Amino acid sequence: MRDTDSKSQQRIRLRKGLGQHILLDPNINRKMVEIADVGDRDLVVEVGAGHGGLTRLLAERAGAVFALEIDARFEPILNGKFGTSSNVTIFIGDVLNHDLTDLLAAHLPHDGLLKMVSNLPYYITSPILEQFLESDLFFETMVVMVQKEVAGRLTAEPGSREYGVLSLAARFYAEVDAIRDVPKTCFRPVPDVDSTIVRFRCRRKTAVEGEEKAFLFHVIRAGFGERRKMLKNALARSAELAISREEVDQALETADVRGERRAETLDLDEFLRLARALRDVTTS
Repeated sequence: MRDTDSKSQQRIRLRKGLGQHILLDPNINRKMVEIADVGDRDLVVEVGAGHGGLTRLLAERAGAVFALEIDARFEPILNGKFGTSSNVTIFIGDVLNHDLTDLLAAHLPHDGLLKMVSNLPYYITSPILEQFLESDLFFETMVVMVQKEVAGRLTAEPGSREYGVLSLAARFYAEVDAIRDVPKTCFRPVPDVDSTIVRFRCRRKTAVEGEEKAFLFHVIRAGFGERRKMLKNALARSAELAISREEVDQALETADVRGERRAETLDLDEFLRLARALRDVTTS
């Protein structure tokens, strides 16, 4: 998604493949800045700066803004607007091609609270969220505009149709809220779907780390790998886990999780208990 700027719109032909749409209502960007509670101690990362509408509002309140844009055609516009700004750095490139820790160390001050506020292009929403949530850096708050369907998956509760690996990953790293829907009519050209503003209030410390975290997500992916199967069958059939039926049954009993249930009925705490029990069984 992009921000409105009538003169810029005339100069640049938007590319659908990069998820480029003009946001017509600047009040939506103001709302995102308010939701993120941006202040002068904050170091804010923006992915997909476009014409700089959101960048400008962030710069008015943040201590420093690091605005990334993958499309080099926007560079003259962004440099024209922010080239003399003391608290804005423009970076032209794909954030997914860089180590986030190294990138921010080179372009942001080291003293302040990290936040991320972005109108994310639909086609790379999940990889970007994964990159920021899994980073060694701690982002206190992330406020993003995403496809409404993705927002539904991020905030889905156990037992719902939308609940899955993305839902569990989101709540593992943060408290996640869908704040406000944004109709597709707020953009030009009009996209195929509506959007939603989502807020992540990130956890400074996750429930497990390192190898335990990696194994937890192996178990989660295995459980959802055959979504319609009972959990005991999905886990026993997982090539990723390579665990016998007997080990699966033993771990399920230890974790007090019925094997006849399906993965979408388990909450994060139940998956954590199950992963610990499976690790104990396979390493004993």
